Amino acid sequence: MFSFFHNGCQVLVFYLIIFLGLVIHFNEAAKTMKQLEKTMETLRNTCTPQFPSLSQDMLNGIKTGGFLEDNKDLKCYIKCIADMAGTTTKKGDIDMKKSNNQIESLIPLEMKDHAKAALNACKEVSKNYKDPCEKVFYTAKCSYEFGPDKFMFP
Repeated sequence: MFSFFHNGCQVLVFYLIIFLGLVIHFNEAAKTMKQLEKTMETLRNTCTPQFPSLSQDMLNGIKTGGFLEDNKDLKCYIKCIADMAGTTTKKGDIDMKKSNNQIESLIPLEMKDHAKAALNACKEVSKNYKDPCEKVFYTAKCSYEFGPDKFMFP
């Protein structure tokens, strides 16, 4: 009887450890998402004052595909975000290595594969443009088109 109870306790402890591991895992994922949202808020708050002609509706519209191609300030706002995130070169191109590093350090686990796939799918877009703001703008637009339901932007 003692042996059965002892084994029962081991099983109970085993399941308790698994349960706590899952709780910790999901809390870490939620914390990471909160950290990402906080980082995006900081980026937005840093870049927005540089472009006073942009309304909050225009900025919020980016999240849902509102890439206004005739608005130079919007293009440069998106570049400002990329610059502040440390994902561009001095020429205004998307730096693949820096971008992948940011994905690894900032993006929640459940979003990493999609983020890497979008980055890979859009890596050549900037080569079609000379203007640094357009390079980043059209790369961001490509990322949105790659997966509108998973696209996040400050």
